[in-house]
Amino acid sequence: KLKILHYSLGFPPYARGGLTKYAIDIAAEQVRQGHDVGMLWPGRVLNGSSIKIKQGKAFQGIKSFELENPEYLPQIYGIRDFDGFQKNVDTKVYEEFLNREKPDVIHIHTLMGMHIGFLETANKLKIKTVYTTHDFFGICPKTTLFFNNEICEKNFECKGCYTCCENALSIKKMKLLQSPVYRNIKNTKILGVLRKYKKNKIFVNESGLKELQKEDKIYSENYRKLREGYIRYFEKIFTIHFNSTYMRDVFRNYINVDKGIVCNITHGEIKDNKKKYTKTIENNVVKISYLGPIAEYKGFYVLKEALNQLYQEGIRNFQLTVYNGGENMAPYINNKPSFKYEELDKVMNEADLVVALRDVSYGFTVLEALSYGVPVMVTDKVGAKDLVCPDKTGTICDYDIEKIKTELKELLNHPEKIEKMKNNVLNMFEVPLIERHVQDIINGIYR
Repeated sequence: KLKILHYSLGFPPYARGGLTKYAIDIAAEQVRQGHDVGMLWPGRVLNGSSIKIKQGKAFQGIKSFELENPEYLPQIYGIRDFDGFQKNVDTKVYEEFLNREKPDVIHIHTLMGMHIGFLETANKLKIKTVYTTHDFFGICPKTTLFFNNEICEKNFECKGCYTCCENALSIKKMKLLQSPVYRNIKNTKILGVLRKYKKNKIFVNESGLKELQKEDKIYSENYRKLREGYIRYFEKIFTIHFNSTYMRDVFRNYINVDKGIVCNITHGEIKDNKKKYTKTIENNVVKISYLGPIAEYKGFYVLKEALNQLYQEGIRNFQLTVYNGGENMAPYINNKPSFKYEELDKVMNEADLVVALRDVSYGFTVLEALSYGVPVMVTDKVGAKDLVCPDKTGTICDYDIEKIKTELKELLNHPEKIEKMKNNVLNMFEVPLIERHVQDIINGIYR
């Protein structure tokens, strides 16, 4: 039996997204497997800088510890005000907390909100720390490593960071979003609509090329220092758990990856649903599904441009389904309302092929598609490409519009290849279940 402390963004419904889901699902499964599990999460910011850790109500057997006065949470909007980050704090509270809880391992899912003093205290007390790479925060203030339609994996000079972070939240707004008042109203319908509107607006704005702002050169030094500061965080972590070979290869540009282990991830809802999948290609029309947000950094506009070109060339035996609830942006696009997870059966049974061209980290949609028996098309910039057996259960190509177009053209000209892949997924793909994954994490990484 292990005593495990996770550090993540908190509990649903207030915290959401793939990072939160993974952290909660493995913590809950660890509880089921008999371990003593808690979660420390960055909470409210009060006047004054002294930190406190308050124990709250447990969630699915996971003890809850709210960190008061953490650093700010920039989320996906980036950083422009550097004052709320990488502050030195009195670590006495951390020392008392860790001495009282005595975890065998601290499993970290994000550096957001974290003081470096927390890691220094864990090191001092010789507690093993593990960090799972869910996104690029620490080497990118916006988490995405994407700017002006390009992946900036080697942006050592932090060129463009100031312009890229133009929608960063103010300190005042971050403080509000971390308040209990906001947490209590966050999931009301009207706020959900406003949040979606803001994100969609930002994503659409980011699809165009931006002129670098004149302040960019002045501020790039601040961004370099910010990254150097977070690299010191990574240096203090004992083991890095890379969720994919892609993440390892990107992080290799910035940190020592020799202390890292690649272990592909899953989540608690993943089941072997392949027998539920009955879709076949009808009338030679290939139903392509794109399940991500309408965002440049997810590769949506690259996909749309490749399909536009094929459509203009007279290759029209396809339909692209997106789940955004907006207008149809092209004659071949079928835009449906966004779906809940419980509707995934229906979503997958309407797809002949699921496409994911870029993911900030992993790409749960790829795993979900394969778990339903749906073949996938991915690029080398998707972590979940590790799950794909090339040309058998899906295809992998370079993140390049010409390569993507060629790949799509081949599949549309030969739909029988997709049907063969469906059969291969059914027979070859072993669905990774959470129970086994947690054992792999404990035995292969914690121990």
